[in-house]
Amino acid sequence: SNFNLDQLKEANKDGYVDVVQMEYNLLNRENEHIFDYTSKNNITFIPYFPLVSGLLAGKYNENTTFDDLRAKNPEFQGERYKENLAKVDQLRGIADNHRVDVAHIVLAFYLTRPSLDVVIPGAKRPNQVVDNLTTLDVKLTEDEINKIEEFQSVPTTKEKGLDVDIGSWRGFVIKKGTPEAVKKQLTKQLKEAYETEEYKEYAKNNLVDIGEG
Repeated sequence: SNFNLDQLKEANKDGYVDVVQMEYNLLNRENEHIFDYTSKNNITFIPYFPLVSGLLAGKYNENTTFDDLRAKNPEFQGERYKENLAKVDQLRGIADNHRVDVAHIVLAFYLTRPSLDVVIPGAKRPNQVVDNLTTLDVKLTEDEINKIEEFQSVPTTKEKGLDVDIGSWRGFVIKKGTPEAVKKQLTKQLKEAYETEEYKEYAKNNLVDIGEG
């Protein structure tokens, strides 16, 4: 997982790659440029973090506070958080029309993407698994799909003036041209961060929740 396009092509030079898992959601479309390659080469693209820790499930408002890793996630901070909430509010009308939750609309939209074969939202209780299946009953209209397309129209890495070298990892992007020693140190620090007790406790309590995927 988390390969950039060149790395994926190198790994698949003999045609043995069947599945690739990368971050993809309505707030992060940076990996869309890989879709064409995965489709043409019959590679299943599985997006992780599809609901952005509940942000795309419509669960939160400006008064919601966080005491876990979300408190340090840029998507949950300052004006960016307010902008994200405003974007999610755009989906409530569609959800109301279908009499489902915002999360179901987001997941249903993913299933309209030809390159996404599987979407795995989190669930730690049986009723959440059943609730996830409601997504299969949602049939978005062409107008609704187009509206959501506009919602998710955010700058890509290259539009922001960055040229991804080793890709993004939980919101961290290492720019092309970064010295190898610096990349290794950054990667080491990120890996160590996810080995902390704080992260493990958060993962245990949140990452498999239906609204936390």
